[in-house]
Amino acid sequence: MTKQILPYLTETPQTKYRLKGEDATLCCQAIANPPIDYYEWFKDGQILNESLNQEGNKLSLTSLTTFDSGSYQCRANSAAGAIMSPVATMNIKEGSDEFCSDALQQKTIALPDDCIQSRTNTATYEVGECIPKRCRGHNTTDNGSCREDITTCCTTGEADLEKVQCSGYELEVVVVKSCSCGTCVSDSLTISGSAFGVKDGSPLRFGEVWLNGVFQTYTSTSGGFNIDVSKASPRITLNLKDVYFKQFLPAVKVIDINDQMGGVLRIDIPMIKSSEPVQIDSSVDNTLAAGSSENNESTSIIQILVPANAFYYSNGTQYSGTVDASLTFLDPTNSSVLENMPGTFEIVDEEGQLADLDSLGVFSLYFEDSSGEPLVLNKVVDFYVPLEAVQDEDILGEIKLWMINTETGVWEYVTQETGSTRRRRQINTARWIGELDLSTISQAWFNYDRIRRRSTACFFKVRLFVDATTLATVTYTRKYINVHTHILNGNLLTTVKSYMRYPESECMTGICEGNNAFISLFYYGRKGTDHLFAGTPALEQSSHYYQIIDEEKVLNIQMSVSEDGPFFRNEAQCKASSKDEKHLKFHYGQTNEIFTYMKFFELPGPGSNIDFLIRNSQRTWYPARVPEGYRICLMKVRIMFQSTIYLSPGQFIKLKATSYGGTYSETENFIFGIREYALSNLVDTTFCIEYKCSGTIDPVFDEQFDYTRVALHLIYPESGITSEITTEADFVSSFTDLGNVAQLGEVDGRYDMKAPTVYTPEIGLYSATSDRLDIDSATNTAEGECRSGIPHNLDDDNPDIGVAVTFTLTGENNCNNWWFFLGSFSCFG
Repeated sequence: MTKQILPYLTETPQTKYRLKGEDATLCCQAIANPPIDYYEWFKDGQILNESLNQEGNKLSLTSLTTFDSGSYQCRANSAAGAIMSPVATMNIKEGSDEFCSDALQQKTIALPDDCIQSRTNTATYEVGECIPKRCRGHNTTDNGSCREDITTCCTTGEADLEKVQCSGYELEVVVVKSCSCGTCVSDSLTISGSAFGVKDGSPLRFGEVWLNGVFQTYTSTSGGFNIDVSKASPRITLNLKDVYFKQFLPAVKVIDINDQMGGVLRIDIPMIKSSEPVQIDSSVDNTLAAGSSENNESTSIIQILVPANAFYYSNGTQYSGTVDASLTFLDPTNSSVLENMPGTFEIVDEEGQLADLDSLGVFSLYFEDSSGEPLVLNKVVDFYVPLEAVQDEDILGEIKLWMINTETGVWEYVTQETGSTRRRRQINTARWIGELDLSTISQAWFNYDRIRRRSTACFFKVRLFVDATTLATVTYTRKYINVHTHILNGNLLTTVKSYMRYPESECMTGICEGNNAFISLFYYGRKGTDHLFAGTPALEQSSHYYQIIDEEKVLNIQMSVSEDGPFFRNEAQCKASSKDEKHLKFHYGQTNEIFTYMKFFELPGPGSNIDFLIRNSQRTWYPARVPEGYRICLMKVRIMFQSTIYLSPGQFIKLKATSYGGTYSETENFIFGIREYALSNLVDTTFCIEYKCSGTIDPVFDEQFDYTRVALHLIYPESGITSEITTEADFVSSFTDLGNVAQLGEVDGRYDMKAPTVYTPEIGLYSATSDRLDIDSATNTAEGECRSGIPHNLDDDNPDIGVAVTFTLTGENNCNNWWFFLGSFSCFG
């Protein structure tokens, strides 16, 4: 008997950008068994007439007008069911400039502390920024292709250079005045994954990596893998299997793809180990249980009845004896596992639309013989929920048994049609949920869920801040921010997932019925899943219960609607609320980057001033050099304490690193950027400080060479503290053409040198490159080698090895008054 396969999409319509009068083609493709019978097309939720240029899975639109703008979807239909595609937007404008007319956004940059501006009385400056929205730069002829590389985005049109006055020096900044349609960054996408154990961080070694049901590669010894993906599908599903060492259960990760993504997407894949097995006798009926109810910890959430004499090897040989039964339960009331749940809590309904599930818990069931060989069952297994675990009869009656589809990441209903006419055991204390034939299933994830009821939605306002002070707001996020809201009602978990493109969207969807919610924000960034940190919400005292948990990455808060927020009954109220009203706060944590003139050179739209372009290309922090691509450079600096030093409240010690133009006359003494590194504790500390790499300025406009001048300044209270350079690498005799001088023994807290293009631990300089716009991977490599002081060693931490410069601080122990401040004693007076 051929297995029925519910429809799933292999290609979806792509959002397209067109000028009036052009043509466009949208495509859709799905797989099912029985096969797809026919496709339907929708515009703005209304089904389109079949006579409208429909060719099965293609929709051709010709001589477009602005009335053709809107949201398009397709639905693939099979006898097995239907699947509806995500929305693709058709954007049609009269002229190319219209796409970018609203792209200019306010942007405030932070300046060094000694750059207070008289207009604002703050160390900030308004510079503006263009949101890199997709656009249509010129007329082209549609060739009927389903997908096309989008190579044009809104970028800087007009910009001015302005001087910023600081204490004893000045900075130069680019202030954006308008936006136009220009060239985008790379449209390719690589998934760079890291698979590791949730509890101990051990890597998944030589694990199989599957993409949408197709094998791709194996993980490395460190758990890493890279795969190139197509944007033909806006959603991909990764399935990782530990087939060799069998330490971890399969992992299923769903990733939503959008046209804004490009370069490298870093993904963390948390791997879950099986629970310790219990030994059961194969000759008798056995009951397995897991989880605990909210009202009674001794009451389990799930009960599984395993019949006697049901165990077999995969070759059909019956097994008798002791069985190791492993039942691993992921409890939705445990906030630490919420982000590690496999797949998404979604199903495909009869109309082909995605519908949400509310979960009692996710579990995996696995059997082995006494020597570790896997076993399957040739009899049906029954699943129950104890009546005491869910006391709401309506909810209990809606709970069903589901199994995850590892190709799509969504859950599928486990039907009761097993072909058996047996009588199942009646248990007075539990409700029967379903039965399952495990004869062909050795390892899988199951779920006790109900299809979500239509709950009353609410909206809550989130504001993003640059750092933990929550003073400077984020003006624009280049990456989509994932917003996960996990809502608990007793033992029942409701998950709402949405995306934020701040500040365009700061009102998120939730379900506000006074429930306990766990809210987390993250994006796929430099080291995988980069979490934002929860700040203290702007609330009236005692208006909402909340706590910040899980290393400040999760806000646990009571979701109750009020007129002034932060939880509103409708979206209009939320959007209308001012920035001073109640809201939730999240921030990016601390950063060492204080100022950068221009991080990457972006080619503006047509008509830009060529002198302005050349000037900017000469001053870019990360120029795209051929053939190396983008390079990051680090210097290892050690700060040591010869004696105990005491600081009074408000005093601090930090290392400031400024990168200047060095040997090239056009950029000499120009400040490319400033980085600062604060000492959190007064103990021996090593920093890997970033500076602008020496090298070719920019092969596009200027092939001149510049050796960057790196100026270090150790800032400390000069009263009672002295600084001396006690070690330095040989930047003099080894690089005679740079004009560096020896500075050993200098006592002014400063070190100045022109950086060579040699990177070795012997001189304390480290570097790495990336062949695409992926500074993150290069940074990880360079930082790893810098920490270890050993080439190709990214794991060890050797603070004394491979150091470029050492500052040694000595203090006079003359403190007369002490006070206890922030967990430690400080000198006062």
